[in-house]
Amino acid sequence: MAVRRRLLQITADDYGYSSERNRGIVECHQRGGVTQTSLMVTGVAAQEAAALAQTNGITTGISRYICIA
Repeated sequence: MAVRRRLLQITADDYGYSSERNRGIVECHQRGGVTQTSLMVTGVAAQEAAALAQTNGITTGISRYICIA
């Protein structure tokens, strides 16, 4: 059986920003358009995003933001 090799990985940024964005990223992942995400841990929907990633098997990294005031 031939092994399918990925030639392109697409990361969806700002996962966790909002529930609407989370749903869109999950839908894109399910359709094969997104291979991984980066979680915005300060987003209002970050906990929801983490649960959705686990439920849907989405590889998730963490976004880091540095603000200097």
